[in-house]
Amino acid sequence: MSSAALKFVAIAAVAMFAASRASAAVARLTIEEVRQLAEKTVQRDGLSIEPLMLRTIAEIESDRNPLAMRAEPQIGDASIGMMQTLLGTAKWLYEDMGAVRYGEPTIEKLFNPEVSMYFAGQMLEWLSDYRRIERGEQFIAMSYNGGPGANNNQTRHYWQKYQQRKARLVAHDNENRGA
Repeated sequence: MSSAALKFVAIAAVAMFAASRASAAVARLTIEEVRQLAEKTVQRDGLSIEPLMLRTIAEIESDRNPLAMRAEPQIGDASIGMMQTLLGTAKWLYEDMGAVRYGEPTIEKLFNPEVSMYFAGQMLEWLSDYRRIERGEQFIAMSYNGGPGANNNQTRHYWQKYQQRKARLVAHDNENRGA
């Protein structure tokens, strides 16, 4: 077995163990809980991205499930938590980009919705000014899915899902504004 495959197996095993230890009572966050968390994250961390972008990505990536985990064997990593952050990406944000609010990221930490949202926010903020060029919403969303500047069938499909989920969230917000 290659070293990348061994690394992936180890990451997947630890992630499954961590998820199994988490309380079975933990369920998906509500739309309102994610809205509050996204607004808190953007405000607290001084991000230029819209909270709606974080909310939309939480919908697409995990359906607001903080214990979501998806194997990524092609890169020897796993997408973890509500925002489906790669552990390697979170470590890069921590080590090289100064995302230190929650200390060094671990699989268990990424299952925490607040930590997951924080690292996603940091990544989206970095993408919004990728190569020191102000980027638009489509570039940011597609890059979150496929890497900086990715434009292929997968990321175009992601962009379509992004627009649909965003529209649903806006409609939900408008319906509940008067409640």
